Amino acid sequence: MFWFELDRTSRLPYIRQIYEHLRLKILRGELRGGERLPATRRLAEDLGVSRTVVVEAFTQLQGEGYLVGRAGSGTSVAHGASLDPWPASLPRPVATSTVDAYAGNRDLVDFRTGAPALERIPRSWLGRRLRSICLGAAAVDYGYGPPEGCLDLRAALSRYLARTRGVHSHPDGIVVSTGAAEGLFLATRLLLDPGSTVVVENPVHEHFQATLRFCGASLHAVPVDEDGMRTGDLASVPGRPAFVLVTPSHQFPTGGILPVQRRIELLQFATARDCRIVEDDYESEFHFRGTAVSSLQGMDPGRVIYLGTFSKIISPALRVGYLVLPPDLVIRAREMKFLVNTHSPFLEQKLVAELLESGELERHVRDMKQIYRHRQRVLLAALSRAFGAHCLISGTAAGLHVVARFPGITFTEALVNDLESAGVRVHPVTHHAILPGTYRDQVILGFGNLPDSRIEEGVRRLQRVLWSESAIQRKASP
Repeated sequence: MFWFELDRTSRLPYIRQIYEHLRLKILRGELRGGERLPATRRLAEDLGVSRTVVVEAFTQLQGEGYLVGRAGSGTSVAHGASLDPWPASLPRPVATSTVDAYAGNRDLVDFRTGAPALERIPRSWLGRRLRSICLGAAAVDYGYGPPEGCLDLRAALSRYLARTRGVHSHPDGIVVSTGAAEGLFLATRLLLDPGSTVVVENPVHEHFQATLRFCGASLHAVPVDEDGMRTGDLASVPGRPAFVLVTPSHQFPTGGILPVQRRIELLQFATARDCRIVEDDYESEFHFRGTAVSSLQGMDPGRVIYLGTFSKIISPALRVGYLVLPPDLVIRAREMKFLVNTHSPFLEQKLVAELLESGELERHVRDMKQIYRHRQRVLLAALSRAFGAHCLISGTAAGLHVVARFPGITFTEALVNDLESAGVRVHPVTHHAILPGTYRDQVILGFGNLPDSRIEEGVRRLQRVLWSESAIQRKASP
């Protein structure tokens, strides 16, 4: 056998695996300039692949300057191709890598948040419609589109949001984004002067915190409780903030739903301080008690920017989101979208427009609500069996996750690592807290992408570690 073995279980093609193994050995200086490589036929036999695979890998390496080949002399390592010494600023690489966030340790039970049931994506329908769109599109559709998005999607969105979320909009007031993250970035750049204050919930998604700080915002944190943002605390906000960022339909990560009294108080605050509100309508489609709460935007369309995405409804791979904007911000938002990435992908926009117009999306949402309600019940039952009164659950009214509080247990980095070593990954709420050291006894448990058996196995693994002697000792640690 030669210097390495191929990973037969990896989704990385053999050509790429051979290329990566050899490239990194050359860069690290394990293969020196002038050193001969074995013949492609011999290496193919050693690795158990066809000679064509090895030839393709060698050809790629020669094209990039790592190898040289001469007739009658075989193939050797090119001089000057190693990083010697290895730069201190670069981590030591490995020859193989995970293909995506769901690859790697396939036995790991990951209670990740925001992950829908990927196995339930309506692939057949999507495939048929996407093929039809590709064949039926005009040549001009494959060029550059308008930065605000195609009219078909914006018109369909306007009707859908009015019907399902009580959003007041016109197609001209919608800008299509590549998801909620880009939507927040655009809204922030629209409203924020560097150094200005943004009022946020505490806790709030760490990615959103990073986006706001990247744009130069100073964050003023307002605590949340079981009903979302404690709007009575807004009086402590100094001056005129740039905007308030809020998730009223399903607070992330605690799961609270903002009642109408607090919504009115928030709108009154924004009016008095002459600032905007950015509403992230997080996971509003998947509510399990009564009917969905209407949007905040519907109560004051001129004051609120509404953000939405199809990542949780369909798939994170379908990069389609949107902003619903007050009229005075539309032109600047289109200009900014053009500067950021010109326009969103045409094919995905047409696909989502057809999902909306055909009614297929709402049927899919109804089906998924039943599945997620069931999975939540499985998770709650498993936690009750395993921990009883030692585990307190919140955030069950909607969404694809719950928050579990374990009084007396601190989810330190060491404990989280122990859990991962035992085959279960949890996500501490403290990672999303603005004030350090808070919420350290709470974890977010996402269930959207986990079948029943994996949910139950994950809870069993969680129980084994938390009830172990090492975890009990850590309870008393600061």
